Amino acid sequence: RYNTDQYEFKILKLHLLETVKTTLTKQLIIDILPEEIDKELITFIGENMNKNPGRTSLKVNIIDIKNEKKISMSTLENGITLNDELIEFLHNHQNLNINISTN
Repeated sequence: RYNTDQYEFKILKLHLLETVKTTLTKQLIIDILPEEIDKELITFIGENMNKNPGRTSLKVNIIDIKNEKKISMSTLENGITLNDELIEFLHNHQNLNINISTN
């Protein structure tokens, strides 16, 4: 309200914590060095995308620090749903730099 010493707050939207990662994530960005790419990473990401399709786009940046080059690959139509298995995998691979964009 105007001209008062008190503020009034109203809840406009409420999200359950368990649904935030699936509904509010816009893009998952993975930065990786070329020498860190292995069969386990490629297999896991491919299988996880097939098992958990969704609206979150995936972008992988391969960064070559020595030659100062960066190659970016993004999903165009098919996305992924962030899931516990994916989050655990990314958390256990400290060589990956992860960014998540939200709505």
